[in-house]
Formats: sequence, C-alpha cells, structure tokens
Amino acid sequence: MALLVLSAVVVYSYAWGGGEPAVTVPPPPSFDVQKERYMNSDEGTAYITPAHPALAGHPLASLSPEELYLHAARSWVWVTDKTLYGTPDYWAAPQEFLLSSPSLATNPLPGSVVGDCEDQAFALATLLRMGGMPASDVRVGIGQVKITNPATGLSYVGLHAWVEIWWDSAWMALDPSMPTYWEASSENVVCRDVPDFTHYAVARYPIMELWAYMSDEYYWCALNGYGTAPAFWKE
Repeated sequence: MALLVLSAVVVYSYAWGGGEPAVTVPPPPSFDVQKERYMNSDEGTAYITPAHPALAGHPLASLSPEELYLHAARSWVWVTDKTLYGTPDYWAAPQEFLLSSPSLATNPLPGSVVGDCEDQAFALATLLRMGGMPASDVRVGIGQVKITNPATGLSYVGLHAWVEIWWDSAWMALDPSMPTYWEASSENVVCRDVPDFTHYAVARYPIMELWAYMSDEYYWCALNGYGTAPAFWKE
C-alpha cells in the first residue's frame, strides 16, 4: 500500500510523481475491495511485531518517542511497492523493512531503509512498543487522507497509513513517510521539512475517512465496528 491514491498502509501509492517499474503489474484493487479487507479481518495486527526475535535489541527501540519519530521521518525513504516488489500492494513486516530492505536488489538507494507508508507505520509502531509504550497507547491508522503537494499546492485524497500515540491525554499523529521520498522520474530523493514531534498535537491530521486502527493487541474498524479495542480508541 504505499501512499496515495491507493496506498498507504495498505496500498497503492502515487506519491509525487514516481515513474513506472520495469515490470508489468496488475492494477491496484479498488477502494471498495480495500475497505472490505478492513471490515472483515484484523490481519494488520500481525504486522506490528515488538516481540519478533530478529528485532531484539534493535538500537532504535532505545530512542525516546520524539527521537525515534525524527529519525524515521528523516532517514526512512518512501518507495513504492511497485518499485521494490513489483506489485501494487505488499506489506513488509517491520523486521523485513528494517533489516532486509537496505539490501534489496530493487532498492534504488542501496543501504537505505526503504518502503511505503504502511511499512513505515508498522515499523514505527513496533519500535515504540519495544521502547515501552503500551499497546493501548500506540496504533496504526489506515484511511483516506488529504495529501498536499508542497511544490504545486495541489491536493487530492488518497489511501494512507500513519501512526498515532496517546500523548498528554490525547491522540497525536506521527507520520514518518511524508517528508522523504524517492522521485523515480528524476531518480532523486526529495526531502521536505519534517513536522515537529508535537505538530499534530495542535494541527489537525487531514483524515478524510478513517477505515481502521490497529496495534499488536487491538483492532477497531471505524467502518462497521469490527474488532476489540479500548473505548478511548473510538472517541
């Protein structure tokens, strides 16, 4: 799921201009098909993996939430599933994203941690959990979000994945995948300003339609109420 028009925590991704992959891939599933996925399955919880042995002792887990967010937003590079995996929709588990993506043969930035929005959201949530944050206080959100291209000022709505944490008695969004992305058409990394850690404690995160929230222990689909999660997730 990469980011935009059909992407982000699940899904396609149009980002700000990427080029076409070297392989032919099928079209992305429709929004209705994607919605059905979240209304009937909590599979996303399996992609938040704080207890995975391959991640034990990972140095990023020792960072504070602010340090971790800033590292992710500045260092992880958004690249489409089409580029990396030859498919419009591929979910990389955190251990795959963090440990294997730098050495992928299809990685346009060898050595860099790369993936689309859901890959980054799952990984950030996993590392926050490893750092001691309770499963009730960190969640990955999936839904349609208003995306604005800072270069043109144009906006559109696309499917996206992000993280929210319970901070100072309120939910606050953290979005690691927006600032840094691979522009395939120019073969350049584009680095935008990284919002402050508490930016979305004041500013409204631009959710247009919420589909679901999930952690490794909880799941709640806002579309039909499917799943079990703390009451304050639903407020």
